Amino acid sequence: MRKIVVFLLGFFVLVTAAQAEEGEKVSSSYLEIKPSIITNYGGIGKLRYFRSDISLRVVTANVERVEWHIPYIRSELVSLFSQQNEEALTTREGKEGLRQQALIAVQKVLEEEEGDPLVKDLLFTNFVIQK
Repeated sequence: MRKIVVFLLGFFVLVTAAQAEEGEKVSSSYLEIKPSIITNYGGIGKLRYFRSDISLRVVTANVERVEWHIPYIRSELVSLFSQQNEEALTTREGKEGLRQQALIAVQKVLEEEEGDPLVKDLLFTNFVIQK
């Protein structure tokens, strides 16, 4: 009988913990930065172009706050992308590094303007370079 009580108590604790964890989840939305970001890259020499479509993963309640700052965010991303070299745009590691840098840049803008980074993740939904 004691084993049954201990089992039921343990089960109850696990179920309660799982429900509490589920209650903490908040819904996210994806905010597309439109139009596509297009810039040249690589410095002096032959002109090379970079084009990307970007989506930001944002807590749904903060979408309007982030949308308000899209012009500033676009400006920072264009500046970041135009500073890249070919390796950063053509290798898997380079693209992931660039994605992380872009996320940090977006979060920095929002931290300055809103006091909170607001964006959970940044995704490249289209990534094209012209050499």
